Amino acid sequence: ENIQVYPNPSSGLFQLSGLEQKASIRVFDAFGTLIQEIQETTFDLSHCAEGLYFVHIVTANGAIISKKIVLNK
Repeated sequence: ENIQVYPNPSSGLFQLSGLEQKASIRVFDAFGTLIQEIQETTFDLSHCAEGLYFVHIVTANGAIISKKIVLNK
């Protein structure tokens, strides 16, 4: 799947595109701590510290996709 996370970097609001089915979406910080579980294609990290985060997407067919995102305030 061609999944995009944008804008990247962002000051807090991120958008996911390219998901064609239900997926499990989780955001982790650089230390591997779970920050947020997402149900929607838009998510807000403005309450988090600046830095590198990872979006892990597990699709309905079991594919695992990982995207790096940068939070700049």
